Amino acid sequence: MRSIIRYFIEHPTIVNLCLILLIGLGALQLMQTQKTNFPKQRIRFLTVVVPYPGASPAEVESGITVKVEENLEGIEGIDRVTSTSGENIATILVELTEDSDPRAVQSEVKSAVDKINTFPARAEAPIIDKVEIKDLSLRFGIVGDVPLSVKKDYADLIENELLMRSGISDIDVEGLPEEEIEIQIRENDLQRYQLTFSQVAQAVRFANVETFGGEIKTERENITIKADSKNYYAKELQTIVVKADPNGNIVRLRDIADVRDRFKDNASGRYLDSDNIVSLTVWAKSDEDLIANAEAAQAYLDDFNATHENIELKVLEDGTVNVRDRIQSMLGNGIGGMLLVLIVLALFLDRYLAFWVALKIPIAIISMFILVPIQDMTINVVSLFGFVIVLGILVDDGVVIGENIYQWAQRKGITPAKAALEGTMEMVTPVLISLSTTAVAFSLFFFLPTQTGEFFGEMGFVVVAVLIMAMIQSFLFLPAQLAHSKGLRADHVPSKIEQWFDRLLSYLRDKVYLPVYNKVAVNNRLFSGLTVAAFVVMFVGAISLMSTGAVGFTFFPNLEDDAVFVELNMKPGTPVEV
Repeated sequence: MRSIIRYFIEHPTIVNLCLILLIGLGALQLMQTQKTNFPKQRIRFLTVVVPYPGASPAEVESGITVKVEENLEGIEGIDRVTSTSGENIATILVELTEDSDPRAVQSEVKSAVDKINTFPARAEAPIIDKVEIKDLSLRFGIVGDVPLSVKKDYADLIENELLMRSGISDIDVEGLPEEEIEIQIRENDLQRYQLTFSQVAQAVRFANVETFGGEIKTERENITIKADSKNYYAKELQTIVVKADPNGNIVRLRDIADVRDRFKDNASGRYLDSDNIVSLTVWAKSDEDLIANAEAAQAYLDDFNATHENIELKVLEDGTVNVRDRIQSMLGNGIGGMLLVLIVLALFLDRYLAFWVALKIPIAIISMFILVPIQDMTINVVSLFGFVIVLGILVDDGVVIGENIYQWAQRKGITPAKAALEGTMEMVTPVLISLSTTAVAFSLFFFLPTQTGEFFGEMGFVVVAVLIMAMIQSFLFLPAQLAHSKGLRADHVPSKIEQWFDRLLSYLRDKVYLPVYNKVAVNNRLFSGLTVAAFVVMFVGAISLMSTGAVGFTFFPNLEDDAVFVELNMKPGTPVEV
């Protein structure tokens, strides 16, 4: 260790090149590091969704939910199954065990559900999918004094245009009821053309079909037979022939009925200040950058609002607020820490020592990003909390080594290089033990099971990685920087402010602290006993406060929220107006 430290002290150019390399590589990796709300998580849930149009919750439960749950029993990798039977749909949530392979379990679940051949006739094909963890980037609403159908058209347009933008691949549209085609038969016209309701329904059913009719094989090619006359809009159904006679008289659907496109009655509306709106939510997937995703969406909103008058896109929720606040908090703490180190060390020791120790903070944090690919870490609220924690620890070892080098330089006949070497070597063992024990303590987060380990393991990684870089800088780079600074030269004259603070510190040490220390601590058994007794009393008191409930415990603190959520459960069949 001594020879390595001596080598770096004797070759300051190599030190400068190493620092530039670490900062450059770290900054490059920092720009490429993904930003998310929370650390990346493994897939823990699968969903089985089975639509059953026109069914009540009781019918959905007996016809769909129970059958799916029975077929999922015994599949390896499933921890538990929960289900919801609602009107028109069954939703089954499959929770996976920690050691399971989501893809393998999904395949097993699909095979089990596909084996069910007793679903009701009206039930649609099951949809089986993984519950992917996504971050909300931006939620905005389409606001304007226009009909809901116009807002729907704008929503389709906006969704398609946003999906064409780089970095955006997942958008949810909410506030639009399902669409349907309403056919209102006019009774007088029905009687005039001597038709019945059943005849009209049969004509619509037979004319609006999409079916496969087999295949004709020839020597040259195979011809697929398919009847495709399925229509999706009211104007396309108006021309359906309901009745025709040998004289060529044709009765079409529009002659006996009013056909129009409309929305179903649906209680899942979206409102902003009592105005009916359509909301679009832009999500950032696990491989997408949250802030870049939100910025792309915000840029589209600005362009849209600048070119439209009767329609406006209003931001309802910005999912990047937490991450941005944590980044600002970390930057504020980092800058504040550097200023405090600069001021305090410059006043009580030396301004050059203060500069190099303070510079260690940004260098250690930036160079730490070189190790990010090991953990596949993202910049999120948890990892940023780790940076805030380690800022205070980060300065200590630099101060200890720098101050000891400074003290060695005050001795007669000691060159700056010798002072840097001996001062560092004297502190290697205590500093190494101090940083190692801290790193070991935080590394325990790596071994926590379930989601807790994924969350706090990233915080532990940040602390350990920063401490590793801080250790390299304190033992190798800081001694070389101090050895060649003006602060250790024999002809260096401290400023008047530094001299005044040095005299003040010497007075407090020699005239105040040492006399009190010698009187009560050195060879004073009474004081030693009182110290132990005071410690025991405080320890027992702390334990009793927690055990009696006077001091509560919660894993996460209860934070004030800026939103109020109200949920009202109504019995099935309650009208939308209620």
